[in-house]
Amino acid sequence: MHTNLTIKKLPNSEVEIRGDIPFEEIIIHRKNVLKHASEHIKIDGFRQGHIPEKIIEKHIGEMSLLSEMAEMAIAEAYPKIIYEHNIFPISRPNITFTKLATNNPLGFIINVVVMPEIKLPDYKEIAKNENKKTKPDRLLLLEAIIKETEMEVPNILIESELNKMIEQLKAEIASMGGTLEKYLEHAKKTEKEMRNAWNADATKRVKIQLILNKISFEEKIETSKEEAEKEVTKIMAQYKDTNPERVKDYVEMILVNEKVLKFLEEQK
Repeated sequence: MHTNLTIKKLPNSEVEIRGDIPFEEIIIHRKNVLKHASEHIKIDGFRQGHIPEKIIEKHIGEMSLLSEMAEMAIAEAYPKIIYEHNIFPISRPNITFTKLATNNPLGFIINVVVMPEIKLPDYKEIAKNENKKTKPDRLLLLEAIIKETEMEVPNILIESELNKMIEQLKAEIASMGGTLEKYLEHAKKTEKEMRNAWNADATKRVKIQLILNKISFEEKIETSKEEAEKEVTKIMAQYKDTNPERVKDYVEMILVNEKVLKFLEEQK
């Protein structure tokens, strides 16, 4: 069991987790480390997978052995920590060992970007007011909600959105027989300059998706399995090489987004 656990909120939706793991929870991974090493290293005079433990220990060294055991222990502990403390990561954890020695607890620091806190305004009232002008305009409605929402958008989400935008542009250019490099050359811009120019738009897209996610959670808006499967089947028939899990995630997001927008438009 991890002990001396402290969890600290950092800027930009980052969380720092510090703690240690008793050595008895480290040593239990020794057999697995040695087994894995035996199956992957080659030593003259021995068959792979049948190398005596003492020979493997000598070959890989005590520190490497200890480090591998620590990696296994933290991989086992991390999911339990985030589950027990209601931490919702949106990035890979950055793990640092602060103390690593035989017969001593393993000291660690984990830094991870988490889902940002979102303080929604009275979105139903905003929707009612927006729906009185005129025919409901989804973009104006969302912009009105964004304006009143308190949130800190993690850089990792903005970068991810920018990556999607660049990939979309590449695909559009490729469909016309061109390349991004030639496009940038003609536009007299670098990819970095283009990303900087698109930063505000990417940030708005991320904010919209986070708000839609939050409203769907608050209002318990979800899509049915049947609806999702029907759309996934359509897409997979057209794009056979696409990853089914990614298509499923995308379809569910789009369907829920549509339902949330419909819900907002129905506020009178």
